[in-house]
Amino acid sequence: MSWSAEAFIGKAKLYVERGLEAEDDTTKAWWFHFAVEPMLRAMVATIHPVLLADPRSIEALLAAVGEEESESSLVRSRGLKELIEHAVRLESFTPEVKDSIARLIVRRNAECHGPTAAFEGLSEGNWMPDFLILATAFCEECDLDLDSFVGAGYAETAAELADKTIADAQAEVKKLIAEAKKRPLAEAEASAWSMLEMTSGEVRWKVECPACEKQGQLSGVRVHVGEARFDGDELSQQVTVAARRFACPHCGLQLEGTAQLVAAGLSATTVTYDYLDPYDALNLDPVEEASSRGLYVMDPDEGMDYEDE
Repeated sequence: MSWSAEAFIGKAKLYVERGLEAEDDTTKAWWFHFAVEPMLRAMVATIHPVLLADPRSIEALLAAVGEEESESSLVRSRGLKELIEHAVRLESFTPEVKDSIARLIVRRNAECHGPTAAFEGLSEGNWMPDFLILATAFCEECDLDLDSFVGAGYAETAAELADKTIADAQAEVKKLIAEAKKRPLAEAEASAWSMLEMTSGEVRWKVECPACEKQGQLSGVRVHVGEARFDGDELSQQVTVAARRFACPHCGLQLEGTAQLVAAGLSATTVTYDYLDPYDALNLDPVEEASSRGLYVMDPDEGMDYEDE
C-alpha cells in the first residue's frame, strides 16, 4: 500500500479527468466529489505520510514510514475529520478551504451512506466553486499546474475565487441587493431568447434576479467542451459555461465576479450543447462513404441524358 502524495495525486487526477468526460451533471458530480478524499490525503502526505495512518494500528504506522509492506486490507488509514484538522497546518489550507471541503465531503457521504441520491439533479454551479477553492490549495501544496488539473477555463474561475473569496463578497452583495430593492423598477423590453452566444465568445442567459425577482441576465464564457457523442442520430458536445457577471435591467443590480455571484445565490455555471455535423466533426467524405457502400455518387455538373417520351 502506497502512502506517498504522488499515489493520491494520480488518483485525484484520474477522477477529475473522468468527471470532465462525464455526459451528465450527476456523473460529473460523482467523480469530482470522489476526487476530494485523495486530494486531501495528498495534501496531508506533503507534511508527512505517517499522518495518513491510523495511529491505533502499528501495521499502518510501519507501512506509512516504509518499514513494512502490508496488505491494503490490513492497513487502517486515518479518518477524514482528523485529516482536515492536520491539513490546517498547511499555509494554503485556509478557513474557506476547510469549509469548502467539509461541504463536499458531507454531500459525498450523503450520496454514499444516506437514503437519498444527493447528486441526482444537482447543478454544477452548486458545488464547483467549493471544488475549485479546494483545487487551488491542492495544486499549490502538491506543486501542480491548476490549468492542467482542471483545464484553463475552470482555472480562470478558481483564480477569481482566490482574488476575492465568497466570504469577502457576502457583505458587498448584501449591500448591493438592499440598494437595488430600494430603486423603482424600470420597464425592460422582453426578448424571446433564453440563451445567446455573441460573436465575441460571450454567452448570455436569463435567470431570476436575487433582488427584484424579475428576469436578469448572466454572462460568461465557455470553460469546458466535452467530447463529441451521438445521442440517437444527433452528434453533440456538452459545453460548460462559467458565469462572470450579472445585470438586471429592472432594478439595476449588477454583480461582478464569481464570488459575488455565488454569494448572491446565483449558479456559477450552466450547461448548453453544440450540435455538430457528423461529416465535418469526424472528417468524413460523403462521396467516399457512399462509394464504400457500393453506391454511385453522380456529379451534378455531369447532368443526365434525358429522353423525351
